[in-house]
Amino acid sequence: MVAAESLTFGLPIIVSDNGAPHTFIKGKNSGLIFRNNNVESLASCLFDFIGSYNSFDDFVDYRERFSISRQALEVLDVYNSVME
Repeated sequence: MVAAESLTFGLPIIVSDNGAPHTFIKGKNSGLIFRNNNVESLASCLFDFIGSYNSFDDFVDYRERFSISRQALEVLDVYNSVME
């Protein structure tokens, strides 16, 4: 949930390659993926992140994609389609 919430606010993320959050990342524009259980990989991502923070610019799409209002409208659409 933390990764999705970060993307909702347009913040880049650093996530492990283990689990679902890495599927949120599109290229290197929205965050970085480190190798699970690999300190050097995580450190490298942190240095890359700090050194190129402004390059993470693919957030407009994520703000819309993960917005609560859009998700609520989609749920409402599902309920409306069932009620028809």
